[in-house]
Formats: sequence, C-alpha cells, structure tokens
Amino acid sequence: GEGFSYVSPMLNPENVREITEEDVRHMLEIVSEYTDYQTVILDIGLNVCDFAEVLLRCDKIYCLGKRGYLHEAQMRQFFTYLERTVDAAFLERIRQVEIPGQAKVICGGVNLLDQLDWGNFGDFVRSVM
Repeated sequence: GEGFSYVSPMLNPENVREITEEDVRHMLEIVSEYTDYQTVILDIGLNVCDFAEVLLRCDKIYCLGKRGYLHEAQMRQFFTYLERTVDAAFLERIRQVEIPGQAKVICGGVNLLDQLDWGNFGDFVRSVM
C-alpha cells in the first residue's frame, strides 16, 4: 500500500549547515538504488550548505506557506536570491502552494507520523503531488 518513510530532524539544528550538495546527492543515490520510492520530499530550509546546488537536483520545488505579509516577504527574498543564483528556466520548477487551514492542524497526544501520513496534511500533500 501507499505510505511513507520519515527521517527525523537532527537533534542539533546547527548540524544542518554541515550538509553539502554531495551529501544530498549521495543520499538520493542510495534511496534510488535501494528503494522503490517514486517521490522524495526534502524539507531542507535555507541552511543547507550549497543550497542552490541542492535545488538544482530537484525536478519540482514546492514552497509551502500561508497567506500573509511574512510569507510573501520570505518568498520575495527567496526569489531574489534565486534570480542571482540560478538561470531563469530553473524558476519554472518552483510552485508556491498555500496550505489550507484544515491541513495545518496537528494534534498533540496523537502519533505525529500517522497524522502526517493519513491526516489532513498528508491528504493535502498527496493532492499537490
């Protein structure tokens, strides 16, 4: 059946800055060789070393957020960075997706992975993919 695997975040968020494009490339090669996943979702933020090179490995990039001034400012800053870093054709791979209100709800006391897989957020991600 359908399902997903989840890799927990690093306990020390500063370690994310040490991940390189080479590390991501190697991880994706292993996933491709030893699994039958058709899609890999990376939630990497901006702190990964060689960030633009990591993005260039992606067929599609989804920027999830909720409507509002802060999200719009972050997106303007992100696109300004990308316009200086990658070619214009690459920008066509990026999709901005507003997270609907019902998909934002994560409940305490319930298995987080089950919620992400089968809850409103999981349903939302599957509909976007």
